[in-house]
Amino acid sequence: MAEPVTIRTDFPDNLVDFADTSGFSGDQLAVWNLQKGMYAGFLTGERSRTDKHLAHDVTIWDVLVEKIADGLVEYNALRAARPDPATAPKIEIIECFQPIIDVWDDTAVGRHILRARYVDNASPEEITKVSTAWRRREGEWMLVHSHEDLFLPVS
Repeated sequence: MAEPVTIRTDFPDNLVDFADTSGFSGDQLAVWNLQKGMYAGFLTGERSRTDKHLAHDVTIWDVLVEKIADGLVEYNALRAARPDPATAPKIEIIECFQPIIDVWDDTAVGRHILRARYVDNASPEEITKVSTAWRRREGEWMLVHSHEDLFLPVS
């Protein structure tokens, strides 16, 4: 029998959750907390926290690139090509809200909005529409697909 999975809920103060999850089932809340945990890993530089729930065959449409990353090897190559964190604008706060999560047995689909605010307004705030697909594998929810779509308001 598999060990019970512990989902971390120790989120940094600069990860702000505006969601009302009072009506969420246990699985919906688990997926939402895992998603926020991945953002927490990004904010704190704890990459293992982000990677722990990425399936080896994950597909990711990152907001910054056109090509889809097909698997962890391609996603890690995409990460390596990003601007140097020492010189890139730093995200100060991530706000997440409006989660919609549907669960069917061992499959979950999530949608939510993410807002990133930068230190000293070094970059304009970014609003991203995020869609995710999760599969429960060996008792653990694993991210199998993520699609990030940067919202560009029409002026």
